[in-house]
Amino acid sequence: FTNSCKNGDEVTGKCGMGAYYLWVTAKDTSGNTAYACSKAFVFDDSLPQAPSLTADARENVYTKEDVKITIVDNEGWDGLTGYQYSLDDGKTWVDYNDTSRVFDKTGVYNVIARSVGANGKCSDTTPVYVIKIDKDKPAPPILSANVSNGASSRDNVRITIKGGETPSGIKNYQYKLTRDDDWQDLGDGNTFEVTETGSYYVRVRAVNNVGT
Repeated sequence: FTNSCKNGDEVTGKCGMGAYYLWVTAKDTSGNTAYACSKAFVFDDSLPQAPSLTADARENVYTKEDVKITIVDNEGWDGLTGYQYSLDDGKTWVDYNDTSRVFDKTGVYNVIARSVGANGKCSDTTPVYVIKIDKDKPAPPILSANVSNGASSRDNVRITIKGGETPSGIKNYQYKLTRDDDWQDLGDGNTFEVTETGSYYVRVRAVNNVGT
């Protein structure tokens, strides 16, 4: 495009994406003419490519370890100024200016990411990467029996274990019958029977799916 202008005027024009040079012709009142050319400038209103979002933990599987996410450009796209990530489905965005972001608290994190171009435009978001962390020990379970605490019985005693809430869920229960016994896995159920004659001090605990 070609426009006439006076000193101090703002010059605008429509053009497609690409590199441009601005040529200026100046004429004084005596008819003298001078020419100047700008350095190349680039007009780009395209969207950057979505980045790659990875983590050092399996997606949607609970872990007791800290989890590090990494956001990188997987297309070699020029003109990026950085990345952002969101934990609330894009309502708020956090600048990602480091090489990693570590999650170290118990919780479920639904992470998405996007690239930010030098033109101010943002890419499409990545698919959600679900991070699940459980650093908490299970709550103490509840123990009950078919006889009163401290009472004697001539029949087998059935012990039932319930509870032990934990974010990652209960993997199994364990029990010991004396203070010095090793912990015994109960298996898939939540009950067992004491069948031998003797005095027992029954203790139980819950083991969650991350082993805490």
